[in-house]
Amino acid sequence: MFRHLLYLDDFYLFPYDKSKANETILTKLDILLRMMYNTSDYPVQDILTELGPDCDDLIIRGIVYGIPVNISDYFRKRLTTNGVCCMFNYKRESYAYDEEIRNEDNRFIREKQPIQFEANSILNSIQFVLQSNPEDFTVRDFDIDAFEITVFPQYDYANIQSSHIGHILVDYYSIVEIPIQPEFYDSSERIRQFKPSVRNCYFPDEGQKVLNRSYYSIDECLLQCRSESMIKHCGCVSPPMGAMANLTYCNLNALPCLRQWNAKWHNWNYFAYVNDDNMDDSDLMAARKCPHCLPSCDGVNFRIHLNEMTMRRAYGGIYSHGLLKGLDDTKPLAIIKLFFKQRFAQATEMDIIGDWVVLLNRFGGIMGLMYGFSIISSLEIFYYATGKFFTFYWNNWKLKIKSKAVETSSILKNKTFKREEPPPAYDLYWNELMPKRRTNILFGKQLDT
Repeated sequence: MFRHLLYLDDFYLFPYDKSKANETILTKLDILLRMMYNTSDYPVQDILTELGPDCDDLIIRGIVYGIPVNISDYFRKRLTTNGVCCMFNYKRESYAYDEEIRNEDNRFIREKQPIQFEANSILNSIQFVLQSNPEDFTVRDFDIDAFEITVFPQYDYANIQSSHIGHILVDYYSIVEIPIQPEFYDSSERIRQFKPSVRNCYFPDEGQKVLNRSYYSIDECLLQCRSESMIKHCGCVSPPMGAMANLTYCNLNALPCLRQWNAKWHNWNYFAYVNDDNMDDSDLMAARKCPHCLPSCDGVNFRIHLNEMTMRRAYGGIYSHGLLKGLDDTKPLAIIKLFFKQRFAQATEMDIIGDWVVLLNRFGGIMGLMYGFSIISSLEIFYYATGKFFTFYWNNWKLKIKSKAVETSSILKNKTFKREEPPPAYDLYWNELMPKRRTNILFGKQLDT
């Protein structure tokens, strides 16, 4: 029976993990769970959470600002797509299936005040001792022996999907100092005149409209996008991804379909370009990777710097001092230290530094510097291309009108004048050098000017 329960880890949908699903075993396990819970909608997410290790077994000791603390007062076990994790300073509401567990998680969030860093000193850091039992059967995305630490905003779903904050692997028997440097970013209201796709971000009110929720982040948008794609493909959502309300969770019979969706989402088909014409909507959604999900225009990012050291081994003995006092090294250990790197934080603002006139001026300066080109040069080209020809034909037309006027005047006075011959058709530039002629129509005289 225990071996059969290991098939439940297929719900985690690791990107490059091969499916262990056996339809015969899945059917038998599904029948067994239906009988145990007397329903076909059995709580897979609560079962997975119970099968995970407790926080007291994983985090055996902790110090906050130099004062020893009770681990159960600061950590809470929650389900994520990477497995069962122990959450610290987590403020997202519970998405457990069982109402009693959900209420207990929410009570823990309301009663426990978040820990805030007081200084950028390792002496005022938050330190924890991690311990693992190699004999335990644990679900791991990476086939290595290490502790996995993920840093994310306290209201986001507990999984890095956009890879913009931190994912840390801590080796056994090591001491890892994690200085955290916040970076604040802001955007002025003037950039609202640009489309979100141009400025590549959403303001809070725009993001709330995209998700139809009061909270927006790019990770939250990716979670909703993937959930919608999964529902469209399989009609349900994998229980570890059920971080939103009013969702239909998949049972064991849906595991083969979830694996098919996982392969499409991560583009496992190496020859997808051959079948582009036959791609359905879910395939297209997977190929685009949720293009409507954009970062926030206002917020904070955390840059993480690591300082890793090897822990001194006790070799069968017991540690005599420090945070490890009274512990032995028969099981893998690691020490984590969290603190701010600096006393100050960098802040940046996105704003418009110039309108189209400034942009045109800059382009003109670059063109003038590189090619000797300016706006006046373009006007000269236009003049030589159009104005010169217009002037040439206009002058010829005026001469014809004047000659006709002279003939008409001589006929009226019964006088015969020699018809004025049109000037020779010299070159275009020759006409500019020759003196212009002006005819006095009333007296029939021609004057050179």
